Amino acid sequence: MKDNDELIKTLKRLFWDDRFKEQTDLNITRKLLMLNFSFIACTFFLIPFGILSLYEKAYLIGVFDLLTFFFIAIARFYYVKTFNYKFLTYLIIDLLGIYFLFLVYSGGANYSGPLWSYIFPVTVMFMLGRKVGRNYVVVFLVLVTLI
Repeated sequence: MKDNDELIKTLKRLFWDDRFKEQTDLNITRKLLMLNFSFIACTFFLIPFGILSLYEKAYLIGVFDLLTFFFIAIARFYYVKTFNYKFLTYLIIDLLGIYFLFLVYSGGANYSGPLWSYIFPVTVMFMLGRKVGRNYVVVFLVLVTLI
């Protein structure tokens, strides 16, 4: 019975971790809320778009969507167990950067890929702050220009 309760608590924490309420630092609380939102958004966008791309025979895009979600889900499991939010933050930002670069390169589904890359700077600035986020955005912009 105790194992079942722990399993239910872990599964609940996978999608919405309320341990951010224990933090007194507003900056950390903001990052933890953004991580919760990012995982939910990745779940509801990457899985359906990956399946849709596979159905439309765009196998490269579909597999890349599902692999990106898979790696983010593994990192989220790690976060739930260890509460290491910094690792999850940088991993999500790095994976999303690679994913959006791929969408710019491939065009995405129905050539809507470049439009998705506009959310990258906002997400980075919000999760990493202005100083570190600015560096990520500049590198992303240079790489998009090279593509």
